[in-house]
Amino acid sequence: MVGKTDEQTDDKVTWQLALKKQFNDHFTLRATGGTYYRLLNMYEIAGDGAGILPMPNVGGTASVFPMPEEGKQWDISAIWDGKWLGTDTAKFQLTYFGRDSKRLLQLSSWNSFFFVYNNAASGKVNGVELQADMSWQKWDVNLQATYTQPTDIIYDKSALPNSQSFAKDGVITGVMTYQPKWEGTARFTYRPDKQWSLFTQCRYVDQMQLSIYDDASRTVQSSLTTWDLGVKYKINKSFQLAVGCNDIFNRALDMYQKNTFFANSNAYNIQYPLQGRTYYATLQYTY
Repeated sequence: MVGKTDEQTDDKVTWQLALKKQFNDHFTLRATGGTYYRLLNMYEIAGDGAGILPMPNVGGTASVFPMPEEGKQWDISAIWDGKWLGTDTAKFQLTYFGRDSKRLLQLSSWNSFFFVYNNAASGKVNGVELQADMSWQKWDVNLQATYTQPTDIIYDKSALPNSQSFAKDGVITGVMTYQPKWEGTARFTYRPDKQWSLFTQCRYVDQMQLSIYDDASRTVQSSLTTWDLGVKYKINKSFQLAVGCNDIFNRALDMYQKNTFFANSNAYNIQYPLQGRTYYATLQYTY
């Protein structure tokens, strides 16, 4: 539910519980669970003075604060640590997780010109994450993949401007927006000696739905696969130089969104453009 008064007087006691059982030198089970309560930052309360405004009230005549986000979360992990395929070290972790969130904080478009933060959404999400880290004498391989499935997504827009334009008094059963079902990263590192390391990384983000309605007229954003490349040089015990290029094939600039009602509908630019090909150089000092 969106707060309808211009106050933030909520308080909440949260708790967390963690359990861990190591069965032998290689296999461990771990579980955590509890509640969370996330307060707003200054941008979420007051906007940025340009394209993001404070959240208006129902009539659009004044501003109100969104309320803190809260919910429950848990996860259970199976961890194996040892050697595999001739590795010096190898670690695999499989995690099943879940979260039940109320008053989800979201950035939404208002009157086609400005954006406002609101917490009109609530819902649950369950997912599975796999992480694998393997190291040989000269090679490292790091793999990560995540699958998420949101459920019971409810949008209560009754406290937002133009709420009368939504059916059922502004309460809508919909889908989670900007949430990819699949995403993952694969990173490969080669170390010819103790000073040099060369690495490349592939990242994949699945297609995402942008509209809250799960019908034939929904809007989707295209998936994205990028490749990064870089090199690190350890000058001495304190200094390390790194140079590289992210998204070397500039795939972010090819992203698009389109309506799915017509198979041949035109594609257009995504709402939040990504940076595309980026070069960087970093000098790191450790003491």
